[in-house]
Amino acid sequence: KMFAEAIRLLRLEGYTGNVLFVVDSEDLFYQSEREISEHLQFSLGRIKEKEFNVKEVTIAMIQTLTAKIYASNDEKKNDLSWRKKRGELLRYLKTVSFLAVDEIHEFSSSKRIAIFKKCSNRVFSLGLSATPFVDNPINNIRLQEVFGDVVYKIKEKELRKSGVLANYKIGLFLMYNKKDLSDLSYREVIQKHLLSIERDEILKKIAFPLLFLFFMV
Repeated sequence: KMFAEAIRLLRLEGYTGNVLFVVDSEDLFYQSEREISEHLQFSLGRIKEKEFNVKEVTIAMIQTLTAKIYASNDEKKNDLSWRKKRGELLRYLKTVSFLAVDEIHEFSSSKRIAIFKKCSNRVFSLGLSATPFVDNPINNIRLQEVFGDVVYKIKEKELRKSGVLANYKIGLFLMYNKKDLSDLSYREVIQKHLLSIERDEILKKIAFPLLFLFFMV
């Protein structure tokens, strides 16, 4: 909603340039599309998978931008249809004057930063994140090159108090696993046991009866 409000305020000041909002997950894509559309009272353009429908305000998946700009192999690079779509996207990016990116800590790779730089006529850049900078100073410099320094900070406690974030309570409980995991790597344990349907069903049976208890305490 912060992004949507920024657009609304710019419109009040007479700003009419193309706006691009970039996310890196489908959940964020649909959530942001819904919230921005409701706030601004108009539908957004979309760049997602095979869909390329740009409007004054457009939301895009970074994965789609990457696939349309960088060829995965020489065969694709020489494909006329792919080159045509790439050219169409590059021309659009040059018309973007307000670039906004959610969860910018996920966008510090050189390839993703290079995509943002293709918005070469941008006037405004807005990066949103609860943890914008990471331990790698090179990645931080890349982000600052596009988005600049942090201009606004707010504490999690204030966000919960204002209702932007939900209050939460953490409950810890022990689950015994009788399976022998000694021969498995850390990644294999995660994939086979922590990211399993069986584990999810166990958690549901435990969590649902406790749900009301946690929030009534």
